[in-house]
Amino acid sequence: MNINSIPTTARQAFKVLDAMLTPEDIAAFCAMSASEFSCDQHFGLGMWIRNNWVYGPGEEDDQERKLRDECYRMLAGVPKKDYMFEHPDTVSGRFLERYHRHLKKLQKK
Repeated sequence: MNINSIPTTARQAFKVLDAMLTPEDIAAFCAMSASEFSCDQHFGLGMWIRNNWVYGPGEEDDQERKLRDECYRMLAGVPKKDYMFEHPDTVSGRFLERYHRHLKKLQKK
């Protein structure tokens, strides 16, 4: 994965995820509640987020580690200056709930 594809803002992350979904996916996801969507996608989009944006390939330089940390904080909704320790499953689940709100707004357009 290219480090340029690690999002550091929700807008960037939403754009990447939006490109992965079909209009049918969006309609099906919007029919769910945010918590249902988050649970349903734990091993779908949630796993993709964790594997591609949180964990990475394993051999990273300092720049990529910093980007992943910034991305992790963005996904968790935690400011850079605050101490944070949350499990990646919790972080991706919380972000999926935010993403669900984004999808609901998209569907209304």
